Amino acid sequence: MKRIAVPVLILAVSILSCGTQKEKVAEKDAKAAAQADQNDRSAKMKRAVVEVKYDVPKEIDINYEVLDRIDTTISPLGIVPLPQELGKTLNGLFSKYTKHVAPNGKPIHIFAQSGVSDLQLVRAREILKYHLTDAPGTPYGHDKTALANRMADVRATLIYTDTEIKSFATRPILKGSKLRLQDLYATESPVEGSYEYIHNKAKPGNRFTRDASYEEIMHLVHAKGLEDVLPAYHKEIAEAERAAVEAGIYRYGRPAPHEYIITGFDIYFGLWDHNPQGDGKSFGNEYPFHTKAEMKAGDPALYDLVEKFWPKYLTYNAYIDPSFEGTFSTVLDKDTEYTHKSQYLVKIILTEKNNSNILGNDQDNRLTGNDGNNLIIGGRGNDLIAGGAGEDTAEFSGLSSEYEIQRAGNKIIVMDTVPGRDGRDELTEIEVLKFKDKDVACPR
Repeated sequence: MKRIAVPVLILAVSILSCGTQKEKVAEKDAKAAAQADQNDRSAKMKRAVVEVKYDVPKEIDINYEVLDRIDTTISPLGIVPLPQELGKTLNGLFSKYTKHVAPNGKPIHIFAQSGVSDLQLVRAREILKYHLTDAPGTPYGHDKTALANRMADVRATLIYTDTEIKSFATRPILKGSKLRLQDLYATESPVEGSYEYIHNKAKPGNRFTRDASYEEIMHLVHAKGLEDVLPAYHKEIAEAERAAVEAGIYRYGRPAPHEYIITGFDIYFGLWDHNPQGDGKSFGNEYPFHTKAEMKAGDPALYDLVEKFWPKYLTYNAYIDPSFEGTFSTVLDKDTEYTHKSQYLVKIILTEKNNSNILGNDQDNRLTGNDGNNLIIGGRGNDLIAGGAGEDTAEFSGLSSEYEIQRAGNKIIVMDTVPGRDGRDELTEIEVLKFKDKDVACPR
């Protein structure tokens, strides 16, 4: 027995040592990659300062009183050009502005350059609102009033630039201002329904990295409010990150709770489900999982941290890109890549005038048509459906005799008498009701 025990012990120690060496090599590689990335960013920033020329004064010229009073209600989308009296610095860097107003009445600012489309800017504002939306029943997200107020108090500001290089050139100019900054690039923030959103890649000849909108905007929330207002939540994130690093699960290369929590968010909401890297990982070599189910099984602490702060669906207004044609679906179809993420949307707004359609999911959806002829299918749940201009149709899954239809003011109420199917839907500006057996003109 003793003769057997010695080689077994040596083998065990050898295997353990081999495993430890591999972990050390992996950790060293991760740190080297992180340092290389940091060096690359520093080089790009130095180059940007030289290459990108902005028409701005040497001394910061910002009228903060004017900034806090910019009126965005005069625009249908809440986007306005920068007033000249705001000063030369911001006018020299950006062309348009929107904001989210915190409960204390103060704004959280969003500036954009000319290469950022209006719908991209709207989406950024909507995602910011979503991150600050209360999540009833959650330990940390049930009341985000203080979080939003803190961000407004410290002048939290999102700077939305055409490219990464332009952002690098912008930051040194605003370094001495009172604004607390986070950047976002037009090349990493696709509008729902756009080519980039649908195909998860750039149009031929264009540049697109990935959808980093949720990530970068959450960095603004985390650094400019959450750490101060929800220190217990930040501590939990940091502790879970340390545990994940020690377990060899998370390999960012340095402590980064801001990055760790948004890794969980992006995976929870399906942004990596289509396995873009082809290796089952996400964020390069940083994280070994790419689906919600994998994260729940392999890193349950991160999964739980997401559910402790956010609503379980993306409840912001998703404005569909005007180029979209066909039916925008919020129902998961594993053969249709974009539905891995769109399945979490509940409020869809078609834009402009394509004859596009909407397929709702099993949530209480709010589905809005455009100026074209739209077919809108609410599906399960109690939905609010608005057709808009054009000849619009609401489709239901049963026979016409299985529904109760009545008018209530300018609304049509359609109630399914079969439990668990189409629910109770409120319709406005809908001309036709489409049932399994026939079409019915809306009562007037």
